[in-house]
Amino acid sequence: MQTAVAGRFEDELRHEDVTVTLPYWDTRPDAHMDNGVNSLIWSSGFLGNANGEVVTGPFASKCLYLCVTDVHYLENNTWVYGGGG
Repeated sequence: MQTAVAGRFEDELRHEDVTVTLPYWDTRPDAHMDNGVNSLIWSSGFLGNANGEVVTGPFASKCLYLCVTDVHYLENNTWVYGGGG
């Protein structure tokens, strides 16, 4: 979502609830990474490990019950940047 659009959207949400905030992730530091798994966003301080069942970070071992699949845990699937695929 573009920053300007996100800002306006957040402002509109705050008309309903002043405590609302939208998370923002500055992707510029990751732009030239060979492997997205190494991004800070996938550290235990943010979203947890990048691949497979999330076992680190604040979302570790959270149970999900999805009707579409048999997955019953939060799972991240990060890809490798620049692979030409």
